[in-house]
Amino acid sequence: MNRKISLALILFLALTPLAATLEAQAYGRLVLTLKNNDGEALEGAQVVVTCPEIPAFKLEQKTNRKGMTTLAFGDATKSYVLRIELEGYAPIDTPFKPQIRTSLKRELVMQKLGAGSAPGSGAPAGELVLSAADRTFNAGMEALQADDLEGGKARFLEVLKNNPSYASAHSALAGVYLAQGEPEAALASAQKLRELEPENPRAFRLLYEAHKALGNESEATKALAAMKQLDRSGDTATLIYNEGVDSLKVGDSAAAKMRFQEALELQPDFAPVLQALAILHMNEKAYAEALPLAERLIVAAPENIRAKRILYDAHKALGNEAEAEGALAQLAKVDPVTLSREFYKNGVELFNAGQLAEAADQFETAAKVDPSFGKVHYHLGLCYVNGNEKELARQHLEKFLEMSPDDPDAEAARGMLGYLDG
Repeated sequence: MNRKISLALILFLALTPLAATLEAQAYGRLVLTLKNNDGEALEGAQVVVTCPEIPAFKLEQKTNRKGMTTLAFGDATKSYVLRIELEGYAPIDTPFKPQIRTSLKRELVMQKLGAGSAPGSGAPAGELVLSAADRTFNAGMEALQADDLEGGKARFLEVLKNNPSYASAHSALAGVYLAQGEPEAALASAQKLRELEPENPRAFRLLYEAHKALGNESEATKALAAMKQLDRSGDTATLIYNEGVDSLKVGDSAAAKMRFQEALELQPDFAPVLQALAILHMNEKAYAEALPLAERLIVAAPENIRAKRILYDAHKALGNEAEAEGALAQLAKVDPVTLSREFYKNGVELFNAGQLAEAADQFETAAKVDPSFGKVHYHLGLCYVNGNEKELARQHLEKFLEMSPDDPDAEAARGMLGYLDG
């Protein structure tokens, strides 16, 4: 029997449509304001964000003349750590957990370093200082988290009644209007936000979404271009990635690939984009292009099982047997039982389709991943019986009976052994 596996058969990736495996990313934002003890805005403070769950993640921003910066988190399901430094002030280290699809407003006070003081001796890390408007705004955000759009909108309008220059309220209000299907009102709020903060990428994102909803494609394109110039972090990359997912859902893989590439240029370690592109290349049999993406994905998301599987399949398809064995060994450490059953299922489908060599390859891999899996030897015996490789068939059927003597197919296995011995 010809044991060479067909490169067309990367079943783990091909059996399920790619669009079904991808979801829009759960982004979040933090609008951060830094002040000193005298209430003065602190310009030029360095804000560095890291994520213990994603070692490769790092986001760096500086506060503007108002002491503000907007931090975008492509994955709001994770927890982050903020390190804030400014010459002459005690640094702050504080954890932060974003809220999904929400823009939170926070204000921190940095303590001046004076006689007898030392770095880190200032106010407790993460201490919040909230005005009445801030409290009302945050109450509005809490209402949105409870899916109370009307309650949130009422709070934001209350803030703007007394504080018409409260940019975050215009931002949140635009989001509410978009969620309620009122793009004209959203556009007006987004334009007000842009007037107040002309370099805030969030303003252009809202303009983009409002123009898209109104069918103003040229204006939407302009807004997206401006957003890309102002923000190369998670928020812009997430928006473009989500557009790629939408393209896949309507079957336009070419447009999806273009969007994914665009998002990757903005954020080279964006794990969902790396995964999506790797799978697209695998489905197109462009294994050499998929391989480096899988390697980058493992660096960006070391616990991503899909990344390890893509790496194995790419090496296998390219004939890199040693590398494939290493990747398989790493996969097997995660969940050998589930993985072996997956290969076994693939093998059964290939066997039923008459592709015996490819089926045998899948069954042998299943046996290697989980040596206690007896049933797979029955199917290997079937493959070799049909391939007229009697000795191999006998070995596997005997092993099957040794491991699973009470299996429903045990009698059939004994019958085949009798045939082989006849």
